[in-house]
Amino acid sequence: MKMMTARFLALAMVLPVAAGEVEGEPDGAEAKCAAVFVSVGDAMPMSMLGEIASRVSSSLDVRIGTNATGKTTLSKLVDDTAPDPKPAVGKPAVAVFFRNSPGAPAVVASPRRWAIVNIAPLSADNPAPPLLGERMAKVALRGLAYASGSGATMDAHCLMSPACDTLKGLDAAPFAISPMAYIPMLEFLSPAD
Repeated sequence: MKMMTARFLALAMVLPVAAGEVEGEPDGAEAKCAAVFVSVGDAMPMSMLGEIASRVSSSLDVRIGTNATGKTTLSKLVDDTAPDPKPAVGKPAVAVFFRNSPGAPAVVASPRRWAIVNIAPLSADNPAPPLLGERMAKVALRGLAYASGSGATMDAHCLMSPACDTLKGLDAAPFAISPMAYIPMLEFLSPAD
């Protein structure tokens, strides 16, 4: 598991995040992202990924970059990365990968490193585009929380609740996480200078 964690983090660190792709930063600005959202294969269009990153970024007041990779399997994501997992200055602390893989787990995470979010189950009931977009934003926030080291909570009004493991629970929950998940996530993503 340590080698897999190191390789995923290394992949996140080698994916370039251009200043224009960082939410809340003007083009050409040097920016440090707290996280990067990565579309794997054709999981989602970059415009949608950017909208989701913007929504999560503004709700948490952290910078989130976006990127895409053509690698479509976990083994390719792992095998094609450099061995050094140490993030360079200005590189994101965590990566959240979005895959469209029917039958795969909804979320796989290595806390304080990365999370892989499977978006395939979100369209199982053929939702209208606005509902699908809302679901994607919610699982993006959940994925970021898991990648940042937060775990499940028992608060029914929190996206980290086990109730949100179902579409019905996810749809019923607000776009919010409880202090039990929010505080550790922000402490990790926004360390004191």
